[in-house]
Amino acid sequence: MNGNAEHAPMNLDVIPLGDLPKGRLSPSAKTTYSVCGEKYRRQYINMERQAPAVPLMRGSVVHMGFSWAASEQIRGMRRPAEKVIVEYADQATGLEVARSESESNQKTEWKNGENLITLRADVRRAVGAYEAQIGKTLRPVESERLFSHRFDGRPYEISGKLDLYDQMGFVRDIKTVGRRMDENAALHSDALTIYQKHVELTGRVVNGLALDGIVLKKDSIEIQPLEIAPRTEAQKAECMDEFDKVVQGIRAGIFVKANDWDNYKACKTCGFLRDCKPEWYAAKKTAVSDGQ
Repeated sequence: MNGNAEHAPMNLDVIPLGDLPKGRLSPSAKTTYSVCGEKYRRQYINMERQAPAVPLMRGSVVHMGFSWAASEQIRGMRRPAEKVIVEYADQATGLEVARSESESNQKTEWKNGENLITLRADVRRAVGAYEAQIGKTLRPVESERLFSHRFDGRPYEISGKLDLYDQMGFVRDIKTVGRRMDENAALHSDALTIYQKHVELTGRVVNGLALDGIVLKKDSIEIQPLEIAPRTEAQKAECMDEFDKVVQGIRAGIFVKANDWDNYKACKTCGFLRDCKPEWYAAKKTAVSDGQ
């Protein structure tokens, strides 16, 4: 019996309650459901808007800057002049502010002085860090590629955006973080598994996986590449089984709220925290006011 037969997808229509938005699931949506089913329900099913969080906005514009630098390299363009970087920083920052205001249905504080300057500086640092730390050795072939597949004949699609695929055959995922990661972050990344399956479906070779951590410090950005071996067939099958279980839970209408203090780290930047967990929100505000 071959590997695909051994790991045939479960019948995901046996409990056809609830629904899977747009018939697809992304690695980030799966993670959201696994950490807090209530957040998944509000964000993906109810389509409720979250107030923008400072760390998320920083991470978003830095990711834009990094991806833009990779795209410029793919097109064979020379290192852009500072003026071009500044113009791009303004464009990326403006897009993120507009998106956040639209999603939260309220004006943000980002158009006021210091915070906006910080966002622009972050984009410039991202471009500079890319060129100084990995741009001289990394040779990207593809960047920011959207995809959606029914892997192994499943009745739902898994969608995503491949951050980078390079000439060495490495599938790379860009992740903005507040501190350095360990190898486990790459070993347990659903996104890398799904990206590998996508690249293999296109007929290309995957020689390795890499989680490129963009470590956001107060006044600098450090790139931390974590390179590991490709997933085995057994590891890919295990990941797909986990996606099946999440889809089954969503269709069954099971949305379990994060309910222990350890998950507070994941909740701190959640836009639903104020009304979902008022006691945690109060603790967060106290920590901020105390400078923690």
